[in-house]
Amino acid sequence: MPEVGGNGGSGYQGARRASTLARMRATMASASACSSATLCSLWAVKGAIDWPLLLLSAVLGLTAIASLGLIMGAWTLTMARHFWSVGDAVAGAMYLFSGAIFPLSVLPAWLRWIGFLLPVTYWLEATRRALLGDRVASFDTLAFLSDQALLAILAGFAAVLLVVSAYFYRWALHTSKEKGLLDMESGY
Repeated sequence: MPEVGGNGGSGYQGARRASTLARMRATMASASACSSATLCSLWAVKGAIDWPLLLLSAVLGLTAIASLGLIMGAWTLTMARHFWSVGDAVAGAMYLFSGAIFPLSVLPAWLRWIGFLLPVTYWLEATRRALLGDRVASFDTLAFLSDQALLAILAGFAAVLLVVSAYFYRWALHTSKEKGLLDMESGY
């Protein structure tokens, strides 16, 4: 009898892996559709959209975020259970500290530095500048950086996170196999 998903897993783990792969495919398809719809609607907008800045920041930002996702996914490989909250915690922190809700300047100085360590902060600022053009002056979050500096920082994040995620994933997979965590069931 063929295994569920054909991914080499057995029983519950095989079904779980197949379910995870199906969710990942659905998420990627939905993100792709949303991105396409957004780009089509932006294409219809007549205005001063800086397309090179928008597209380049999108590629670099997505690379950085996908690399962070791979790091988080690899980290959860080293946990037997209780890994569901990792993604929510990191997403919540990024949402709060990246300038997505409010500018970083309204955060206390002792918390503001967290936003400067997140690639999403620079991606959002580049996207704002690409879409709003001269009107972005009202957002003072990263006004001291030029567009090229934003892209350079974002490219640095993407490159470093891509390399780190590849090595961290290999290490986490090896560690989880050695400890038998991939098929471990905890009763807690």
